[in-house]
This record gives sequence, C-alpha cells and structure tokens, in this order.
Amino acid sequence: MANLVMFGASIFAVLGIALFLFKKRSNRRGKQEGAEGCITVETETIVMLKTNRLSAVDPANDPAVFSIPDFAPGKYIVPYSAIQSNSEGPIYVDTGGIFFMDAQLLEPFLEWFHETADSLSYDIFSVSEKLNEFDDAFQTTTGFLFSEGIGTNFPGDGGYSLDLSKLRRE
Repeated sequence: MANLVMFGASIFAVLGIALFLFKKRSNRRGKQEGAEGCITVETETIVMLKTNRLSAVDPANDPAVFSIPDFAPGKYIVPYSAIQSNSEGPIYVDTGGIFFMDAQLLEPFLEWFHETADSLSYDIFSVSEKLNEFDDAFQTTTGFLFSEGIGTNFPGDGGYSLDLSKLRRE
C-alpha cells in the first residue's frame, strides 16, 4: 500500500511540474514562446481583396465563398473571433488551418497549394511559410489562421462559418 501511495505522489509531482513549465511558456493568446520548435498561433490574419468575394478554404475540402457587404478594395483583417463553430459549414477543416484569399485567385491558389504541399509532404505549416511565393506571383496577400485549440472559437477540425461583421479594413 505504501508503494502505491508513493507511486501516486510521484505521478502528481511530475504532472505538477509539467503544468508549471507549460504555463511558463504560454501566454494568454495561445502563443507558445521560449521553447524551440513550438508553433506560434496568430490571432488574426490579413487578406487583400480586389473583388467583394472572399474565399475561405482548407485545401483538403471544398472552398467557401463569401460576399463582403459595403466592399472597398484593399486589405482586410480577419480575426479569430470571426470564425464561428458551425457543423453545417460552409467552411470545413481537416488540417487545422484556414487560408483566406480573394475568390478570383482561388483556382491558382489551389493549384499552387497542391504543387507546393506535395513537395513538403502536405505539412500545412511549411506551406503557410511559403505563402509569400504565391503572394509575390499574384501581387496579393493571402491570409492563414491555424487553430488555437480546444475551448476556442476555432478548436480545429470541423465545420465553421465566418461572421463578416467582424472583418475590418486594415
């Protein structure tokens, strides 16, 4: 019985230390800092629109296209708070990330994505780091948001909608 109590105490001590270390490395926005190889999660992204149609897509699924009310060409900020959980979609995510672009660039983007992703073993982070190649070729700004995790508006894979009222001009 004493061995069982010691084993239980050891497990709680290890979990306590792990929790302490995790809290030290994470800030309140879910960005992991100070640990090599950790991924930083952005809380908003910027997309350039030349038309009033915004496309949101996980390239593993069909894209969703939204019409922007009171549209003016330029850069728009898409915050996490605009992403709303909705099993009915129209945005479906299987990779934990959503790309945002002007809908007129959707086909060239998907072609570029699959060519680039194929050479990177479909590692979505490596592909997102190469977005500047696509943006330079098409003189645009493509946005990308990765899931903040469980307990947030965008916990990961699933169906989502986009609250267009939360988009704002840069």
